[in-house]
Amino acid sequence: MPIRLNGSTSGFVELVAPAVAGSTVLGLPTDSIKPGLVLVTSQSFSAAASVSVNNCFTSEYDNYRIVMDITGISNVQLRMRLRVSGADATAANYSRSYVFGQASSASGNRETGETSAGLLWGNPEIGLDATIYRPALAGSKTWLSGSAVNSGGGSVEAYMVSMFYNAVAAFDGVTFYPDTGTFSGNIRYRDWE
Repeated sequence: MPIRLNGSTSGFVELVAPAVAGSTVLGLPTDSIKPGLVLVTSQSFSAAASVSVNNCFTSEYDNYRIVMDITGISNVQLRMRLRVSGADATAANYSRSYVFGQASSASGNRETGETSAGLLWGNPEIGLDATIYRPALAGSKTWLSGSAVNSGGGSVEAYMVSMFYNAVAAFDGVTFYPDTGTFSGNIRYRDWE
C-alpha cells in the first residue's frame, strides 16, 4: 500500500514499498539516549504557602528545564531554595542577578550571600521558563538561568534572571514560595541534555 504525503507543487508525493525488501534493518538505540525533553515530574497546587518537590533531580540527567505558570501572587517576590533529602538548603550561598523591563523603563540588580534566590516579582500571573544546570552532580556548583513574564496589573513585565549556588553540593529537589501569602499554579520538570 503506497503512502501519500501532501506536496506544495504537484499535490502529493507517493512512497511505494520496493518489490523486494532490502537487507538493511533499522535498529533503535538500546542505551539511555532519549530524543527531546523527557517529563520527569509535574505538580499542581492551589493556595499554597510553598511548594517543594523532592527527587526531581538525579544523576541520570545533567540539566533540567522548569516551566511554571502561577497565579495569586500580589506584588511579592517568588523565591527558590534547592533541597537535599527533603530539606531546604538555607546556607547563605545563593546569588542572583536580574534585569527587569516594564513599559519604557528597565532596571536590574544583583544580590549575593542570600539564604534563598529571589526569582522575580509577581503580580498577579507569572510564567517562568528556566534551566537548572547540574543540580544533582556531585562536585559541581548549581546555576539557573531563565526568563519570566507577568501581567503587572495590566501591563507586561519581563524578567531575565540568573541564580548561582556558591558551594559544591548535589541537590535532589527544589522549593518555590512567595515572600508572603500563598500562590497557585503548575510546575513541570523535564530533563534537558
